[in-house]
Amino acid sequence: MERAAGDDVRHRRIPVHSAGFRDIGRERAALGCLLEELIVFGLLLIVRGIGLGMLFIPITTLSLSTLKGQQIGQGAAFTGMMRQLGGSFGIALVTTFMARQNMVHRSDLVTKLDVNNPSVMNHVNGIAHGFEAKGMATNIALQSSYQSLDYSVAKQAAILSYMDVFLYLGIMFLVCIPFVMLVKGGQAKKADLSEAMH
Repeated sequence: MERAAGDDVRHRRIPVHSAGFRDIGRERAALGCLLEELIVFGLLLIVRGIGLGMLFIPITTLSLSTLKGQQIGQGAAFTGMMRQLGGSFGIALVTTFMARQNMVHRSDLVTKLDVNNPSVMNHVNGIAHGFEAKGMATNIALQSSYQSLDYSVAKQAAILSYMDVFLYLGIMFLVCIPFVMLVKGGQAKKADLSEAMH
């Protein structure tokens, strides 16, 4: 009797060990994906840092190059404040514009989804049949297929609104290029930092 119980215990441990190895494999695969995403994220942060350096150093140089003495500290504070305010207002404007464009694109896309259009209904029915094959009830599968279609319309509207934002921001930057050229390339003398301390 003891031996049979011992054999039974040994046989129960085997699936536990194999499940443990399977879980370790899954964790290592997830860790690999995580590391890959972290590398991409790190590269994006490096590119952003280079871009910010190329943006803020010339702006700071232009704004402080003609100042002397205590004006340098005041000019740096004013430049930082204007940078913060510009960023805040810019984010607010872009977010508002994106929300508006999202609704515009959504209403345009929804007008093309007609229940009398056979291709739309075939698509909805195909999604519903896929849900039914996974065990959903018919009415819930149909409702889920309409929800799925709604999610895809929302995703497409968001992509189109992001494209609009990037297009208009690019046009705005192109319009600003001549203003940058108007700034004197300047043979302005370098500011003496010792004067700023007095």
